Formats: sequence, C-alpha cells, structure tokens
Amino acid sequence: KRQTKEISSKNKKLEQMVAEKTIFSQLINHQLRTPLSVLMNYLSFWENDTYENYNQEKQEEFKNRIIRAARKLDSVTKDLLNLFEAEDRKSHSLEKISFSKLLTSMVDNFETRFSERGLVLQQEIEKEVYVSADMAMLQEALRNIFDNAFRYASEKSTIKLTFASNADKMAVLEIKNSVSGPISIDEKRLMSRFERGENAREVNPDGSGLGLYIVKEVIEKMGGNFSVELSDREFSAKVLLMTR
Repeated sequence: KRQTKEISSKNKKLEQMVAEKTIFSQLINHQLRTPLSVLMNYLSFWENDTYENYNQEKQEEFKNRIIRAARKLDSVTKDLLNLFEAEDRKSHSLEKISFSKLLTSMVDNFETRFSERGLVLQQEIEKEVYVSADMAMLQEALRNIFDNAFRYASEKSTIKLTFASNADKMAVLEIKNSVSGPISIDEKRLMSRFERGENAREVNPDGSGLGLYIVKEVIEKMGGNFSVELSDREFSAKVLLMTR
C-alpha cells in the first residue's frame, strides 16, 4: 500500500514535469521564435553586406522591421518573466498596502498615454482602502489591466474606473471600456495562456496573449479573485481583494 502511494506520487511529479516541459516548448514556439526569426533574417543583410543592394527606402523598411521585432522580443521576455514568477510562487509576501494610493498612482502614470489616443478616464476611487498584497505583483497586475484598456479601448472613448470597499470587506476594482469590434472569444478562454480574440490580433498584432492570464494568477495567489465580462461592444475587468 505504501509502495502504491509512492508510485502514484512519483507518477504525478513526472506528469507535472512533462506538462511544464510542454508549456515551455509552447512558450518558445508561440512567443520567441517569430521575432527572433525576423531579427536574424533582416540582420543577415548587414552581416553579408548585401543591404547596399537595396535603395534607401527599402533599407529604412528593414530597420523598422528590426526595431519592431526587437520591441516585440523585449515585451514578450518581460511577460514571460512575469509569468514564470507568478506561476512559480507558492504564495506571495503579503503586506498592508493602500490600494487607493497605488491605484491613484497608476492612473497618473497612464494619464498621458490615455490622452494620446483621445481616451477619457472617468474615475471614482474610495480613499483609505487597504489590502493585504504583494506590492510588486499587485503593481504588475494593475499595469496589465490598464495596458489592456489602453490598447483595446475604442478610439476617443471613455474608460470607466470604480473602486470601493463593500459590506463583505472586499476591495472591488472594476474597469470598463468599449471596444471597436465584436469580441470573438469567451471569458474563460480570454484568461488562458496565449488566447486572444480576432479583434485583439487586428488592433495589437504584437500582443503576447499573457497579460490577463498573469493578472489572474497573481490576484488568486494573493487570495483574491479576477474576472472579466464581455458583451458585444464592452469589456469589463474586475479585481476583488480582502480589505485590511
């Protein structure tokens, strides 16, 4: 009986190792191979001294594609590092944090970016709401949520942000934004690795499909809940954390 339990335990560990290896392989294939291939392809023109065979306009095009691939690689690398950290941690180092102040700071950081796209932010933030959270990881989760709204909200539309504590001693953050086209994916899939709607691929072809998944992992490991709601032309993200 004891040997059976040991064998079962070893089998589970083996299955987990195989699953992690498969996931890592997917990460390489889905996220890193394409920008690396683009970089190697266009840099080869300079390596082989053949770029001079092309006119100035074509050379500028090559440079722009190299820059875009490098930025994609940088963005994906950051997302993957955040993903590995979020999944690897058994728990987070929780401390008392003013969610209100952190949220206000995030609003200030994104204000210029929002205005560049003509986005208007309507905000209602309750003051002096504290939660138990890992500061760095909560910041990363909020950055992903705000970045998602920035990238996919309809041009010159209004983003609605509400934040308050409720009777159940939960801090509730909700961010709503309209989208330019129908969302062709359900809520559960949208919070999975690499999942993106067709409209998202058109609006931001360089996205990794990891942002909302990272938010879900981080918030849940801090004892909270993260969910999204979709309608034909509206996206809503909601975060719940216990107040302190």
